[in-house]
Amino acid sequence: LSAEELYQILTVPPDSIVREYKELLAMDDIKLRVSDAALWEVVHFAGTKQLGARGLRAIIEEIMHDVMFDAPEKRGETVSLDVDYVRERLGRVDAAQLGTER
Repeated sequence: LSAEELYQILTVPPDSIVREYKELLAMDDIKLRVSDAALWEVVHFAGTKQLGARGLRAIIEEIMHDVMFDAPEKRGETVSLDVDYVRERLGRVDAAQLGTER
């Protein structure tokens, strides 16, 4: 898949993983903002590691791990994920840790 297609998988479908997390956090009155640059960083990471569409879910889950853990203390707040946060999280993992190794 091309980078554009991977980006669309993250953002376009009604059941995209990014929308799922926005809805989950909204149930706790938390607004999630994810920058385009952060999403492109995820796409780039998936492409570099040759993870494809299935790998996107594992990447987003890894990025969101700490956000979800801290969610109860963030009620009423906006959580913003920027490219620096995504890079920092992805710097701690590799494809094997994501469970998507080929």
